[in-house]
Amino acid sequence: MSERDELAEDIRGLGITVIDGPPVDLTEPLAQHLHNLGYRKPRTITTTEEVAELPVGTVVLMANGRVWQRNEPSVSGLFQIHAWTCPDGGFVREGNVPRFPFPATVLHEGSAS
Repeated sequence: MSERDELAEDIRGLGITVIDGPPVDLTEPLAQHLHNLGYRKPRTITTTEEVAELPVGTVVLMANGRVWQRNEPSVSGLFQIHAWTCPDGGFVREGNVPRFPFPATVLHEGSAS
């Protein structure tokens, strides 16, 4: 089942009804609209291998409450841009295996290049 189909199933579970007039099923257009806007259900990951497969732009909430974002790894002069950063100043350099506390929730999945 695709993400879009799962979203339609979730909407269908709300039991939206029309009080006056014939029944109208809005689940498919609502699901398509939300999917087009970029809505994705958060998902849980539990291994460093799953973290390594996440694309640039992904935002992950770890079990300890810290939020991390995956960046495009690059080198600028003498400085290496960190592959994963946290707003509190934490970072993981590209090539290092992140030792994040699991389980973790993928809040936003970046676009695969």
